[in-house]
Amino acid sequence: MQESNSKENCYENCYEIPDGNTSLLVETLREASKSTVPVTIHLHQDSIYSINRPDTLDDAFPYIPSGCSITIEGHGASIVRDKDRSSFFRFWTVSGSLFLNDVTLLRGHVRSGFAGAVKVASRGSLVMKRCHVRDCVSEGCAGIAGEAGAGGGGGQGTCGGAIFAIRADVELDDCRFIGNIAIGGCGGDAFPNKGRYFGKGGKGGGPYGGTGGDASIGQNLPSSILPRARNMSNDSMLFYSCSGGGGGASSGTVGFRGGDGSWGGGSGGQGAKTLGGFDDIRQNGNAGFGAGDGGASGSSSGSAGGGGGSFGGAICVFGDGIASKLIISNSEFIGNTCRGGKGGKHPWGWPAGRCGKGIGGALFSWQVPVFITRSSLMHNFANMELNHFDLDRVKESHLSQVMLKDPLVRLLSLKGLPLYLVDYILQDFLDW
Repeated sequence: MQESNSKENCYENCYEIPDGNTSLLVETLREASKSTVPVTIHLHQDSIYSINRPDTLDDAFPYIPSGCSITIEGHGASIVRDKDRSSFFRFWTVSGSLFLNDVTLLRGHVRSGFAGAVKVASRGSLVMKRCHVRDCVSEGCAGIAGEAGAGGGGGQGTCGGAIFAIRADVELDDCRFIGNIAIGGCGGDAFPNKGRYFGKGGKGGGPYGGTGGDASIGQNLPSSILPRARNMSNDSMLFYSCSGGGGGASSGTVGFRGGDGSWGGGSGGQGAKTLGGFDDIRQNGNAGFGAGDGGASGSSSGSAGGGGGSFGGAICVFGDGIASKLIISNSEFIGNTCRGGKGGKHPWGWPAGRCGKGIGGALFSWQVPVFITRSSLMHNFANMELNHFDLDRVKESHLSQVMLKDPLVRLLSLKGLPLYLVDYILQDFLDW
């Protein structure tokens, strides 16, 4: 790294990146991530740093490890994913400390289910001041279609269109989150057996999705423990949490059960009883929280997988209520969208998978204290797709700006509430 003396406030371990020099920015951050002392990086005023490929699999910039502290003074600069490129990535994964001041993050896009802009891992810290985060997308992986007669895999859930944090601290001051989207993965399709005696079920969405076959379960973890950070032995457990279940296999005398989805993951569809006749067992898997169930045909056709859930159009945070917090002040959340994944399709229209739910158009919080002061949450949208079996719940989901683990009855009565609103504007929040 070349130290800069051109800025009056530069000092040791302080660096300046010339106008639009993205490659130098990447290399500077790589060296900074190895530093044991805080590092400050100044971007050129109003410059655009365009990125067309990730430095690692899902990240534009090198990983910021625990014990590393990096400050980026943006001076109105923008960091942008090149929209003409086919690469998909977020900007950072942080286990140390990242402070962003006066920076715009634009068009980050991942297809791995977590955070289109910044992912903050356990014990990490993210502070943003005077920042804009726009048009970032987080998509869950789709479940794979089953072979003829077998069940489709469940879709992967997704967390945080822009920011996802688990057991970590996030602080936002004078920031704007506009047009970010979280989309659950679609369930895998299914087809009639077409004379085939056996068929292998489709894999569940996500890197740890259930293997298609018989009763595959997303990494064999019960969904009830997955969102609870206190039960996670290491950060890698995070990646299990939204995987889809595998589709059930088809055979002559019985259609095997679809696999369960992990937390947020759609379940796999049931395999077919290929010798014909009707099987009343109807064993689709169990979907994770907010996700869709796979189909259960009980006949000679495979069933499609359920869609993954979607949590927090702009921000999704998990924690244990003590070790993490989300603080928002003087900020705006406008036009962010949270959309559950579509259920897998079938040529007959049945047995298709059910769609996942979109929960929390702007924010989703699970066991994390949330403090919101002098901030505006407007026109954010949580879409439950075609899951309109309970119309009251659909109306609630479409209008909700914030989703907490505690039921909204407790939210309104302020009993045991980890959310504090001061001088707030929540349009449509109570108009149910």
